[in-house]
Amino acid sequence: MPNLWSVQYKDAVKLINDKMLRQRLRSGELRGLELVRLEGETEWVHIYELPLFREEVPHKGDSRRVAHLRQTKGFLYHLASFVGVMIFLGFPSWGWFWFIGLLFQG
Repeated sequence: MPNLWSVQYKDAVKLINDKMLRQRLRSGELRGLELVRLEGETEWVHIYELPLFREEVPHKGDSRRVAHLRQTKGFLYHLASFVGVMIFLGFPSWGWFWFIGLLFQG
């Protein structure tokens, strides 16, 4: 029977299995900084603290640093998308909502 994990993700707690957790780590949807706990346990830990983080995100060195780099990379992609769209469209009025969201992500 696969393990079930509670994952704090996007302002909610979601219950996912091992396979889905691994898949979301590989795809980059989960960065490693999210908190998880195994079903039936009480302690929350960061995903980067789990052995499966090393298995799904191969790296050498500090897992915490790798998780932070993955988070920063995601933010920079978001920022680049914002700048590109705003330059192309001339900063439309709805751009302020995107900008505010970008500030909260940062």
